[in-house]
Amino acid sequence: MSSESGYKCISAETIRYAHQRALSVTPKEPFGILHPDRIEGLAQSPARYRYYEQTEDIFVLAAYLYIKIAKAHVFQQANKRTAFLSAKIFLYINGFDFTSPLDVAVDIAVRVATNEPDYNDPKILSSWLKEFSAELSLKQLQEENNWAIAIDAYTEDCKRIQTEDNVTSQQGER
Repeated sequence: MSSESGYKCISAETIRYAHQRALSVTPKEPFGILHPDRIEGLAQSPARYRYYEQTEDIFVLAAYLYIKIAKAHVFQQANKRTAFLSAKIFLYINGFDFTSPLDVAVDIAVRVATNEPDYNDPKILSSWLKEFSAELSLKQLQEENNWAIAIDAYTEDCKRIQTEDNVTSQQGER
């Protein structure tokens, strides 16, 4: 992760990590990177957006990263989940813990993917990120790789919810 005067960028490696964690929620999905050459550009997209749009708003930059990853389709599966986790990591390393409810996150991901205008404007989408973010403590920020622990906990919660949903639907079929 590099730092761009005032905020930290995520790396292409971190986006790949987010993708692996996104796939861990649905382990039967195939893993594949369709366009490995584009991942570095995605990692640098907040820096370009910051420069051209002259914004320092970390939530707008995270929203831009989310939109870019969700729409780039560099992975065979889990592009929207990777976008969500990458934005979560980006916010975490920049001092915010983003914890959107899963149903809201899914709804937003679908709206971004289907090109709903308000959800494809980083300045508007950033309000969702702000609403569900809390500032991290200095101790949390100083602990190395704390963001990975947060991502692992989030994906485990997703797996648990998915398992509970599967059990509930199986019981309903009986």
